[in-house]
Amino acid sequence: MIHFEGRLKRINRSPAPAEAESAGVGALYEAWAFPEQFGASPTCIVFSHWPEGLPESLLGKPIIKDHVQIKVNGYFFKTFKYNSSDSKGTERDTPLLVAHSIQVVPPAAAAKEAPGWFHKLYYGFLALLVGLAAGVAGVTYWFRRTDRMIRRRLQARAPEFVLPPPDVLPMTSAPMAMPVRSATGLDRAAPMMPRITFPASGKGDGERGESPGPREGKPPDEGAGA
Repeated sequence: MIHFEGRLKRINRSPAPAEAESAGVGALYEAWAFPEQFGASPTCIVFSHWPEGLPESLLGKPIIKDHVQIKVNGYFFKTFKYNSSDSKGTERDTPLLVAHSIQVVPPAAAAKEAPGWFHKLYYGFLALLVGLAAGVAGVTYWFRRTDRMIRRRLQARAPEFVLPPPDVLPMTSAPMAMPVRSATGLDRAAPMMPRITFPASGKGDGERGESPGPREGKPPDEGAGA
C-alpha cells in the first residue's frame, strides 16, 4: 500500500476487460500525475471509479494545464517502460499503482498540505544558513577558549621575569699632572699638560731644533743672491 500525492497531468478511459465487466466494472481509468518534488518522474494510477469533483471534460486531453491536485492510497503493482512525449521519445520507467479511485484535493487544502518544492527549498536554504552561522560561531568560541587555556598554561610554567641590573657609568680619565713651581719647589699634584718635544736638527743651538739665525758681526756675502 502506497500513499501518493501529486498534480494531475493526464487522464484517459478505456473499456474494462470481460472479467472486470462481468463483475460490474464499466470502464478503467488511467491517470498520470507528477509529485511535488522538482524533477521527479510521473506515476501511473489505474482505477475503476470516477472521482467526485473532477470534471469529465479533462478526459483525453494531452496535458491538463489546470492545477488539479490529487491523492490516492493504492497498491504498487509493478514498474513498466513507456515512451516519453519529448522529441526523442526516450524510454523511461514509471511505477504503476492500482486503486479503487482517486481523490481530488481542493485548492485551499492543497495549498496548506503541499506548499511546493520552492517553499521547501527556501526554508531548507534558510536552515542551511542558520546552521552555517551557528557552526562558525561555535568553532570561533572553541578556538578562543583553547587559546586562552594554552596562554594561561604557558604563563604558569614560565619563570618570573626579573629586570637586569642597571648599566655601570663609564669612568672619566683624570687629567695629567703638570708640575707647578711654588715657593717650596714643584707641586706634582697639580695638573700638567703634555710637553711636545721636537727633534733637533743637529746644526743649530736651538733646544727644539730651530735653525739658528745669522751670526752677528758677519754680513752675508754680497754675491750670494746673484
